[in-house]
Amino acid sequence: MRRLMLTLAAGAVVLGSAAGPVRAEPIGIPYLVMFHDEYFRGRQIVVTQATSHLDGDSDEASSVINNDGVAWVLYDDESYGDRRYCVRPGESVLDLGDDRWKFNDKITSALPLKSAGCGTFPPFHGNG
Repeated sequence: MRRLMLTLAAGAVVLGSAAGPVRAEPIGIPYLVMFHDEYFRGRQIVVTQATSHLDGDSDEASSVINNDGVAWVLYDDESYGDRRYCVRPGESVLDLGDDRWKFNDKITSALPLKSAGCGTFPPFHGNG
């Protein structure tokens, strides 16, 4: 099994393994990145506050990283309704299909909040 390492620094997501870096995504602005596969593998879907449109393939997301300074709420309804979970700044979810959430291949819309806290939205990890 290949071990993945994650580094978030200076507006870049860098994924690597013992063999070296796999990819870097420098975009210079805060963003949320979803991956088609668990553990930050597969195709990436990068969502910024300025362009929070999910391009129709977001319901294939299996892991997520919040590299923004604010929390994001992820919804399983394209109209920002139904089930939802909050991911805070710097947080990641390795497997959205985990039995605690069962949110694999469900995200169809996402909105940034105005703060780092989740407020009344249920967080993926710990207390809001």
